[in-house]
Amino acid sequence: MNGTISKLQQKQEYWQKHITAWQSSNLSQKTYCQSHGIALATFGYWKRKLKNLNDRQVAFYPLTVPATLPDNPVTASPASIAVHVNRFKLEIQSDFCAEQLKKAVKTLEQLT
Repeated sequence: MNGTISKLQQKQEYWQKHITAWQSSNLSQKTYCQSHGIALATFGYWKRKLKNLNDRQVAFYPLTVPATLPDNPVTASPASIAVHVNRFKLEIQSDFCAEQLKKAVKTLEQLT
């Protein structure tokens, strides 16, 4: 299986180099492909595929939760916050359980 992954990675790198070179060339896709002996349909396929892969990459931002909330309502956190995960929105009350939030976010990330 490692050989398959390695071949796929090699293909992705090969096509990413061509896409990057095309973008900086100021040529049309057709002209670039003709000058490099590349099938236009294959170029288009990899351009879409790599864009979709890049769009799917998820960034994780750690959430730090204080052990206790301040007693002073002036300095306390807002009553609720909204967290967006992919196409989902979670509204979290100030008395939430951090572990449950972590589980919910992991679950929502897997639904994409």
